[in-house]
Amino acid sequence: MINSLIERTNTNEFYNDCNFYLESKELITSENRLEVIYSINQNSYDIPIEYEEWKITCDGYVKSENLDNRFFMPYIKMAILDKHPSLWSFTEKKFECYITGIPADLRGFYGNLLIELEKVSGNWIKLTDLFWNFENFFKNEKKKYKEIPEPLLDVIKKVCEDYDLRFDIKKEISMQERANNKKDLRLLIFGNEIVSPHTFYLKQPYIIADSFEAIRVK
Repeated sequence: MINSLIERTNTNEFYNDCNFYLESKELITSENRLEVIYSINQNSYDIPIEYEEWKITCDGYVKSENLDNRFFMPYIKMAILDKHPSLWSFTEKKFECYITGIPADLRGFYGNLLIELEKVSGNWIKLTDLFWNFENFFKNEKKKYKEIPEPLLDVIKKVCEDYDLRFDIKKEISMQERANNKKDLRLLIFGNEIVSPHTFYLKQPYIIADSFEAIRVK
């Protein structure tokens, strides 16, 4: 039933006349499941609509963002994606890498990493997702260990080499070695590609989980 709900939210009629409100959210940790209930309310004073409540069940739940914004407009057009930058840390190959050296211009190095990371991931992956305590991390010459998803390898390697840092790729990390290996994850996004494409993060509400189902409860 979630497919029919998704199709409905992407119609012009729904966008013009309706709005999503978050009514409740419950994380059932013992079952690794998130359950959210949304109401569909009238957005237009010209066309009356029937009040509805829908429960979306997210099995194999991993993470979510911006669900507590009770008023979702303009992000009310739903989509489910299985290929997306938000999934890279879980679904893509990861490699054991070592960075050696100190950038002469730490601020310039930081800025260029930010820009290039935004280009390749559409702002879905933050620099802080890869490097904590950035200044301290790069203040000494010794080798620095990082696990990097395959889609980010070339961009990080290039920026490091532009600032005379050595970037070595040692080996692929097997799926069995990875604590957060979730190969079949999908992204449920509440978006609006007129405002921002799904490939660029602009605070759209989203949920990452193995599977999604929706039922009308009111």
